Amino acid sequence: MLMSRAIQLLFLAITLSMVSGAANAMQLTACNTTECVDYFNKFKAGAQRGHISALTTLGEFYYHGFGTNVDKDKGFLHLKKAARHGNVRALYKTGLIYLSNEKHKSLEKGAINLEKSAKKGFLNSTFLLGIVYLNSDFGLYNQEKADKYLAKSYQAQHPDLPKVIDLIEEKEELTLNTFPFLLKAIAKNPVTKNKDNQRIWPVNDMEVITIQSPSIQAILNQQIIAIRRPVISLGSRIPSYSCKACYSTWGVDGLKDFTFL
Repeated sequence: MLMSRAIQLLFLAITLSMVSGAANAMQLTACNTTECVDYFNKFKAGAQRGHISALTTLGEFYYHGFGTNVDKDKGFLHLKKAARHGNVRALYKTGLIYLSNEKHKSLEKGAINLEKSAKKGFLNSTFLLGIVYLNSDFGLYNQEKADKYLAKSYQAQHPDLPKVIDLIEEKEELTLNTFPFLLKAIAKNPVTKNKDNQRIWPVNDMEVITIQSPSIQAILNQQIIAIRRPVISLGSRIPSYSCKACYSTWGVDGLKDFTFL
């Protein structure tokens, strides 16, 4: 049985930093300026109109104290409501809270929510499920599931996957008996090694263009435009919230992550 302390520390580091394959994760911090309060009020209004993505962001605001007082319990409650309606970001973040927060700890619920968001195409969920199922210390050890999710993460070229492969091979050899899907993925698209003999994704000869991540303000403004656009949706009403004109709630919406754990 795996895993080493190194894998456990890797999971913790990724959980805390919310590493994104697109490297777009941004830190949402406590803020009580007029601008932050205005954002909070706009997203609260959007949530009250029935927009699930707004409810998710509102939960993040409460969790961090962005435009309001810090209230992690209220933040988690809003995220759970959004997760029940299938919001990918809410599923991912409640999954992480269930796995890492002692007050709300539930390994089963954490795995379920991460798996739901992984099915909707969220790469971070797929990667973290591979780590969770790989490490027996988390209480969810499942070699076959770990292999499946790590292989999917490899196919999508998650930036941390080469490091995970190196850590696995510190303890055991990758074989068709233990990691058949991952080995097939590696054979189809081999990684290279750097001067320190560490696996890295190959760099081709194409021109590399550096794209600067948008500011938090730009991301929030983009979301505000989206929540003002009414789209008829079936069954999108949020319990305990009014819904004069419900909005679309499905799909991979608003995947610009804010880190908050």
